Amino acid sequence: MTFGDTLRDLRQQRGMTQKELGNTLGVSAQMIAQYENGKRKPKLGTLQQIAASLNVPTDYFINRYDGFQLTDVELNNRTRGSFENLLTLYRNARDNLKEEVIFLTAEIQDLDERIEKLEKKLREKPDTTDPDHK
Repeated sequence: MTFGDTLRDLRQQRGMTQKELGNTLGVSAQMIAQYENGKRKPKLGTLQQIAASLNVPTDYFINRYDGFQLTDVELNNRTRGSFENLLTLYRNARDNLKEEVIFLTAEIQDLDERIEKLEKKLREKPDTTDPDHK
């Protein structure tokens, strides 16, 4: 069973349409369809929102099928190494610590995204029309 299959089954069990789930997440029904069809992968933070919206722990998706892979969530190259380490911790963690590992992974991903945005700003040419520019 894939992540998309798990998502579809759980959403349907909850009596939700793709549009309703998308509305709770702030994404389109098409995005939910892409997750369910395996065409797109949610970021870890989005996975946490999906789990909360469907009233299950995040690890429900991870434990639901044996083949959970790093490719089941969208990660950048910098996050991937940290996530590999945390996934090993997750698989060895007691149940009460698994959510903490997932939370830390989402925090790392968020920090990496913020770093990328800052790096992009630093690469952009300065606005010479800005009166504060020197």
